[in-house]
Amino acid sequence: MNVEHKKSISGKGKTTDRDENRPFTPKRWLWLGLVILLTILAFSPVFKNEFTNWDDGGYVTENKYVHELSSQSVKAFFTEYFVSNYQPLTMLSLAVDYSISGKEPWMFHISSLLLHLLNVILVYWLVFLLFRRFDIALIAAALFGIHTLHVESVAWISDRKDLLSTLFFMASLISYIKYIGKPGVKYYFLAILFFILSLISKATAVALPVTLVACDYFLTGKILYRKIILEKIPFFLLAIAAGVLAVYAQESSSSISGNSDFAFYDRILFACYGFTNYILKLILPLNLSAIYPFPVRINGSIPSSFWFYPIPVIAIIGGLIMAIRKSRTITFGILFFMINIFLVLQLIPIGSAIMADRYTYLPSAGFCILVGYAYYYLADKNRNMKPVFTAIIAVYIFILSLMTLDRTKAWKDSMTLWNDVISKNDKVTIAWINRGNIKFASGNYQGAITDYDQSIMLKNDQSEAWLNRGTSRKELGDLKGALKDYDMAIRLNPDFDKSFYNRGGVKMDMNDFEGAIADYNEAILLNPNYAEAYSNRGNAKVNLANSTTSTQMVYGALADYNRAIELKPDYTDAYSNRGIARSILGDIAGAINDYDITLTLNPNDALALFLRGMAKAGHGRKEEGCADLFKAYNLGFSQAGEQIQKLCNNL
Repeated sequence: MNVEHKKSISGKGKTTDRDENRPFTPKRWLWLGLVILLTILAFSPVFKNEFTNWDDGGYVTENKYVHELSSQSVKAFFTEYFVSNYQPLTMLSLAVDYSISGKEPWMFHISSLLLHLLNVILVYWLVFLLFRRFDIALIAAALFGIHTLHVESVAWISDRKDLLSTLFFMASLISYIKYIGKPGVKYYFLAILFFILSLISKATAVALPVTLVACDYFLTGKILYRKIILEKIPFFLLAIAAGVLAVYAQESSSSISGNSDFAFYDRILFACYGFTNYILKLILPLNLSAIYPFPVRINGSIPSSFWFYPIPVIAIIGGLIMAIRKSRTITFGILFFMINIFLVLQLIPIGSAIMADRYTYLPSAGFCILVGYAYYYLADKNRNMKPVFTAIIAVYIFILSLMTLDRTKAWKDSMTLWNDVISKNDKVTIAWINRGNIKFASGNYQGAITDYDQSIMLKNDQSEAWLNRGTSRKELGDLKGALKDYDMAIRLNPDFDKSFYNRGGVKMDMNDFEGAIADYNEAILLNPNYAEAYSNRGNAKVNLANSTTSTQMVYGALADYNRAIELKPDYTDAYSNRGIARSILGDIAGAINDYDITLTLNPNDALALFLRGMAKAGHGRKEEGCADLFKAYNLGFSQAGEQIQKLCNNL
């Protein structure tokens, strides 16, 4: 059954037929404004949220291109992959936010919420154009706005791509529907333009051409029609090109794998599991988590419960077939969800999670449409019960709003996020690693080791856990334990440059300078642009030169420092270290110049002040040198005090 478009009687105090067909009237803006206000209130905790250590580094806090909004960074956004995705428009939007608030997260959260609010308006507009029913459109928009499954997309800065892609996806659909109602090139080309913008925000927008076919079916009842087929060709060609590009992007960091742990029939069961649970969580979003891990094999097989999940999927497909005969509305709502969720059902294994809340952001519009239509259908058929149905939908929206308000708080910061994940499922290894990383960053090295231990106990083949535990042990002075962990990390992943780099640092601390140089060589071989590895290899060469009196080794160190500075022009340690090498070689003027550069970059670098002070005091500039030594001492560099007593007592 399709919604019938009813005409209102025009006259004083009555809504005209023209107003009835206008999506945006003052009264309707008022209701839509209430939906927007409710959405803002539901997501209001986001304004106090911080960055997390889950991809926010790769997207923002550690991304040099995002930090400088320039022609060079824009070029990089359009020519390089970021976090295993081709998403230039997403990266550009993050760079704009960074230009406003820097590493403070408030602007990023404001932008994400604003994008979500725009999507709420577009969902309303789209549904109104499809049904010409204000009540269906308003309910769909309200549900889309406050739904708890959308917290991940709105509160997680790294999921900007879903918000932005959905914005242009909806704009493309709206343009296409206008094109159907008023044929002409204007809206057709607008639909293509918005589709391109959606694709370069996130590749999953490739589902739009099939969604357009579903729109054709809903509005005209036709699919196999020459004009309909021909006008979709540009959309399908763009989708294919974007799909190929997305595969290359994922393969660039091995995000797509054959997942040898599971057979193809296992992945079919996973798809059924995900499909069923997405629907259940759309109805009632309980036990939400940032990560839903794949099941652990028991005696070589996945849990038997997974074999039951095809049953509800088959039932839904059966319901879809029945709906095709009776109701294009129900058919369209189901198709919208199925078409847009299909690519993220893990039939092609991507990442380490069986499902994710963010994957429902766009597909959930189909669910919202069905709920809005169900309200209209029941209220229209049972007019005496309309207040009851209105109360039910109002209570449902209110409950979801409260759940969203609470769920948004789980994304407050990294520690809150991973505590929440672990409380839902303590078998998620990456959660233990990431929480360990937070503890490490705060100086709680023993607490970090405890979390890394838990991760290794659950899954002992993750090189990152061994690497990070090794670094924690190094900070606690357990060099032998750190060395063993780095050895294991390298054994598990011999292509991880950071493992060699960190092991080189431990060998330096153990005075094994030749071993350190060998590890830095491996790190540089794996990553020729590893500035820190060049600088530390230079340090190892200087230390080896001190023990062997090899001047040639110092020249080698000088070359390493030059390369490190070439790769990273603001690398203060490299300038200081090069100054030491130049001082050893007798180039005092060159050394002082390097210390000058270091202090220009960081005026409170106590070591550089000490080194420059010693160089000046020992070469005819005693007063200037002592001034530097006093500054270094005041900054807490205790060695400067000894030299002040020796060199500066007579001043």
